[in-house]
Order: sequence, then structure tokens, then C-alpha cells
Amino acid sequence: QGNSDEEHKTLWRTRDDGASFSSVYNFDSPISAVDVSRSNPDKIVAATWGRIFYSLDAGDTFEEYTIPDEMTYSITYKMAIHPTNENEIWVSDGNPGGMWHTTDNGVTWEKLDKGLTIANWKGEEEQHMIGRFFLTGNSKNAVYAIAYTMGYQNESYTTPRGRVLYRDDTTDGWIDYSEGLPKVINLNRMLPFYKNGVIRMATSNGIWERTLVE
Repeated sequence: QGNSDEEHKTLWRTRDDGASFSSVYNFDSPISAVDVSRSNPDKIVAATWGRIFYSLDAGDTFEEYTIPDEMTYSITYKMAIHPTNENEIWVSDGNPGGMWHTTDNGVTWEKLDKGLTIANWKGEEEQHMIGRFFLTGNSKNAVYAIAYTMGYQNESYTTPRGRVLYRDDTTDGWIDYSEGLPKVINLNRMLPFYKNGVIRMATSNGIWERTLVE
């Protein structure tokens, strides 16, 4: 990501837990994100600089999605395919408010920015960016995400200031699910632990845990 070397333009595969790798497909620009469908392992979605592609034959060939112009201004996409529906794809373009999804394999795209304008680390309303996120695939199609803004100090960047957001089919957009977290914290990674019914977050201030909504 962010590197034009040929190896960063190549999609690789391992079948032996990383002991060896083989080249799957070469793109024209570096790959920033990739996901494989759980419901159809032959379906792969990959993002490069300003472009998103899909394969239905395990990477032998790729077709390019037609995406809104607003989605193309990114080299740091994050994406996820719905666990039970290969045609539902969620994409963060890394820009403020830039969260998108399609339920028809890219024929149409919907921007999901409602609820992304929330108080920042200084208590001011600001549109947030979505970093890492995951789809639970439950009956409500719940999604958890790390949203952040960049902190500034002496007119220069410091580090991202993060919040945890949640949405499902019953919420009116994104809601803040950060209760209990410090106001100023860097959220680096968030993973679900379904057996224990919790999400756990790696942060600049240790490991934090909170129960899943359901």
C-alpha cells in the first residue's frame, strides 16, 4: 500500500499457512485492500489506487466495478464482503464520511454517512472517517467500525483520535458505541470474540473490551 513496486501490485495466495506463496494476479497499481467471500470462496474483491475490482473465478480474471467519482479519491480502501451474501460489499474510502455499500455486486452504491458527524476529541462536531470495521452477518446485519479524525497540535498532524461506531438494519445510521473509552485514544484494531459475546480493541491505552450489542 502506497508503494509502486511490482510486488505490491501482485495478489498472492498461500495454501500452507504461509510456508510458500504463489502469484494470483497482477494489477496496474498497488493493492490497498482485498477480501474473499465466505459464502463463495471463488469471489474475490480487491482495491487499488482509486479502483475496485472483483473476480468470480478465484483470481484468474478480474472485472472492474463502476464506482461513484467520490469513491475514487483513495489509495487506502478498507473493505468487507458480507458473510452470507457475496453480492453485498462494504467499502471505506478513508475520507470523511466515505463509507459505502452495495447489495447488487456493484450495480448501485449507497453512501452510508448518516451518523458519521459526531463530536471529535475536542468536543466539536466533525465528520469522521471509517478505518477498520467488521460485519457480523447476524439477522440485523450489524456492523462495528472504528471512526476517527486527525488530531492537530501546533498546526501539524498528531495521531488519529478514534471512536467506536455501530449500525444495523434497525438504527437510523451510525451510533456512537464508545461509552467507557477515554475521549482521547488511538484505536488500532478491533475484533469480535463471539464465543464471549464481546469486541476487543487494541489501543494506545491498552486493550479494551465491551459486550456486543446482541
